[in-house]
Formats: sequence, structure tokens, C-alpha cells
Amino acid sequence: MALVAAPPLTASADGVATYSVWQWNISGNEMNKNSTTNGMTAAAADSIVGTHSDFAAFNEMCHAQFDDIIARLRTAGWPQDPANFARWAPAISGGTSTCNGGEFGNAIFSKQPLGAADRITLPDDGTSEHRNMLCDQLLSAPHMRFCTAHLSYLDNAPAPGSTETPRTLQLAATLTQMEKYHANGDTVIIAGDFNARPDWGRMKPYYSSAVNTPTTMTTPGITTSSTTTVGSATVTVRPPTTDPPSRTRAVRRRRSTSPSCARIASHREPPTRQRSSVQAPAAAEQR
Repeated sequence: MALVAAPPLTASADGVATYSVWQWNISGNEMNKNSTTNGMTAAAADSIVGTHSDFAAFNEMCHAQFDDIIARLRTAGWPQDPANFARWAPAISGGTSTCNGGEFGNAIFSKQPLGAADRITLPDDGTSEHRNMLCDQLLSAPHMRFCTAHLSYLDNAPAPGSTETPRTLQLAATLTQMEKYHANGDTVIIAGDFNARPDWGRMKPYYSSAVNTPTTMTTPGITTSSTTTVGSATVTVRPPTTDPPSRTRAVRRRRSTSPSCARIASHREPPTRQRSSVQAPAAAEQR
């Protein structure tokens, strides 16, 4: 699923940018067994480069696979800054049986250099996986943010200390964070595994009246196991100036069996709200 939250645009089309977004829940531990040699990471890197993607997001990733894709994308010359294009958010710490003792979590990659990442902890679902939302901004356009999240599949019992289910609480927390960015004048793209159908009632708060029909999909590329959530889409979003400022505009896509590449348009850096300076992150930020 790819979603967009953006402030209203002016009538002029000047400064509108288009971004290609690629997303894949790779089941890095369960299906791919922490492997970097079974062809999965090679196929992922080749697809990101081959689809000319600007952003890429991974869910259920082992840290060894994160490191391997960093190396492959560097070798392919994909990032503009090879030292500053990837971010990591662990959901299971190292030292467990998961990922052969390595960390397990979410990752994002950007062709353009990134700023300082936000790692938002989502409500607990009582499992060993500490669900999170990972977001970052472009150094060249600080009001352009890209996020990913892997939400809980648990939906049949209340979360610890709540009357709501874990998935419902995490959907609400993710939307709240997007709206915070939106209120700051940011354009936000989130691509991740929501463990929810786009047409479920609990997803309605994500959508504005400006987007009320499914998009048309294109699915070129790599065939993978149907049990891994992947997909592709070409989407153009041009939000109207009358859209309520508190409502998130969203792009819905159907599930398919190729790595996800959604083409999202209509980001504008608001000149009156542009941050004057963003410091480049330390080397340790590349994880």
C-alpha cells in the first residue's frame, strides 16, 4: 500500500515533483532465512535500479540483507551519495533466533541524500516484534518525507491495556504521525505492509474525498512466491486546493506479484515553510 499526505497546492504547476516508490515485504527471516545468496537481495536491488525508483521500502528484513542491498545499490551507482541513502529501524533486536541472531526490522532507501530519521514506536501487540514506523526527509527538500511501517496482523483480541485491537491502534498511530507531518507543511509518502485491505472501514480515515476509486495498476517485473506481499503501480496524485488540511490524501493499490513501484506526483516544497538548514547525519545514521 502506498499513501500520500500533502498540503494543498497552489494553482501553478511549477515545482511539482514526481517520485517513483518501490516497496516489498521480503519475509527476510521466515521465507528467506536471513539469506543474501539465494537471489532475493540481488533481484530486489536490480528491480530498484531497473525501475528507476526514487525511494524503496522493505518490511520483515534481516540486517544482513539490509547491508547486502546497500552494497549492491552502491555498486550499481544508484544513490547520489553512497554514504547517506539508507535507514534502518529494528523491530526485533539481535541475539534471538530470528535472522540467525541479527536484527530484524524495516528499512528505507533513497536515491537522493537523506536527513535525520524518525523512528516511531507503534502500540504494542504483545509479540516479540516491536512494530515501528520509519520516516526520513530529503536533504534537498526537507518537506518531502518518505516512510514505511509494518503493522500487526493481530485483530481478534484487545491490545495490552486497551479495548482496541493491536492493528486498529497501530493504524491510528501511523495516521496520527502522518497528519503531524502534514500539519507542518510536509508531503508524506508511506509504503508498507499494513496487514489491512484498502477497502476496510478502519482505513476510511486515511482517505479524502479527492481519492475515491482504485488506481490502474501495471505489474511488470519479477515473479515471486504469492505468500510474499509485493506489487507495482503507476500513480499520479494531483491534490485539489479545496481538500481539508486535516485530511490525508491516499493512493490505493491492489496486491500483485512483482516488487512495488508506485509513481507518485505533486510534491511542492512550500517556500515560506522551508527549513533553512538541515545538517547531514553522522556516518552511524546509515542503519
